[in-house]
Amino acid sequence: MTKTGDNGANWITISHFNIFDPWVKIPFTIHGLVVDNTYLYAGDRKTSVWRRPLSELITSVPLPSGDDNPGYTLEQNFPNPFHTSTKIRFSVPCRTHVVLKVFDQSGREVTVLVNKDFTPGTYEESFDGKHLSKGIYYYQMHAGKFIQTRKFVLLR
Repeated sequence: MTKTGDNGANWITISHFNIFDPWVKIPFTIHGLVVDNTYLYAGDRKTSVWRRPLSELITSVPLPSGDDNPGYTLEQNFPNPFHTSTKIRFSVPCRTHVVLKVFDQSGREVTVLVNKDFTPGTYEESFDGKHLSKGIYYYQMHAGKFIQTRKFVLLR
């Protein structure tokens, strides 16, 4: 991760947060996020901008091998990050009831995208986030004993 305090003229590499570093104000509040083709930029409340390569960010975690629920999948949404809407794909191997919910960072339920029975197959649901604030959200699928949660980012 790198940080600048002079409008991007110089970038300082930060390998970890050191609370004694005068560059790091703990706690700090992010007031803006911007993504370009290679970096995520976060502006804090004071005069600093933090930059991190998108390649270093984790947007999904694969299921462990030997999954107890073969054939169930919840894919990473696309696009991610997104501006107003995104698509979420999932698969079920047998007739089952699926509940797909969206939560905010504090764990509050934002909406229920799906709550119905599905036959075996792959499905795609659209999520419209135009009424939400920018930030990180989570979507979670329940189908039988299968439960999986993924993270997505809404930008404005």
